[in-house]
Amino acid sequence: MIILYISIWVLYTDIRDEVCGWAPYASAILDRRIYTKEKRMEFINAESVRVYENPGVKSRQLLNPGNSASERITVTRVQVEPGAEQPRHTHENSEQVWIAVRGKGTLLLGDSSEKNICEGDVVRFADGDVHGLLNNSDEVFEYISVTSPPLDFSNVYVKR
Repeated sequence: MIILYISIWVLYTDIRDEVCGWAPYASAILDRRIYTKEKRMEFINAESVRVYENPGVKSRQLLNPGNSASERITVTRVQVEPGAEQPRHTHENSEQVWIAVRGKGTLLLGDSSEKNICEGDVVRFADGDVHGLLNNSDEVFEYISVTSPPLDFSNVYVKR
């Protein structure tokens, strides 16, 4: 019991000293953390974004394993032309979120089911969920896709 009390007191005083500034080195600790955080920021220039294409589908790989140190996400901006389709597919070990930013289309889901999606809608696909998209409208459908853990999508596009 005494050892537990001493361990808690040491932990408490270390946190208190760091947070409250009671230790003479507290500001140096905080400065180092801010510096470390800034050093980890990445800025990806528009010219360095890879663009992959299939007939009627253009995918801009905004943040991916090829241009980022991120181990958590891939972010893509996808444009689907009128009449074009992304066939049903799955990502066995990644979940994916789509944010519709322009137009409307039809989600192609498992068991041949479908659901309409339009600007402002958000959809999340769990690992292994069947999903695809058909743009059966007369305007471009555009969405942002966030995938975690990250995937390299270069192998699913004809033009790289």
